[in-house]
Amino acid sequence: MANQKQKKQKLGNLVRLLDYSKYLYEQENQRNEKLTFATNIYLVVITFAFTFLAGLLSWLFPESGNSSLIADHRFQVALWVCFGISIVSILLSLIFTLLVVKVRSFERLCNPKEFVVEADYFETEERLIGSIISHYVVATERNFLVNNKKAKYLAYGLQTYIFGFILLLFALTGFSIFGR
Repeated sequence: MANQKQKKQKLGNLVRLLDYSKYLYEQENQRNEKLTFATNIYLVVITFAFTFLAGLLSWLFPESGNSSLIADHRFQVALWVCFGISIVSILLSLIFTLLVVKVRSFERLCNPKEFVVEADYFETEERLIGSIISHYVVATERNFLVNNKKAKYLAYGLQTYIFGFILLLFALTGFSIFGR
């Protein structure tokens, strides 16, 4: 009788552990969806930035000659350097964002065909639930690492974009005040 009660309690604990493993797996799936959405937003913003830069380049290099109000050549060079670094920073932001798209390897729980064959060899329900739990734990850990890598690349992409945008604003302000 006591053995039967312990067995039921152990099975109940395994079921709770299974539910918790499912919960963690679902959380990582939701986190992956959020990172994918953020990646799409970043790509749209960066695309607009490159479109803006293309229009800006046509403004900076008009077909007819334009006289410059900048008397100090070093200041003009500094503005062009800021402009160049801003373009490189925004390009780096695009690269980091595209790296997030490249990191798509997400772990699924198991190969269902193999698991069905494997399930026949489990002698008890406890072992079957234990195997399912181990599949959840392995997949959740792998997905956690993948999501962290995506989040890191998105953070780098955002930082380089903000840096490039600030330099671009500085260069544009200088060009609009002092000429090209």
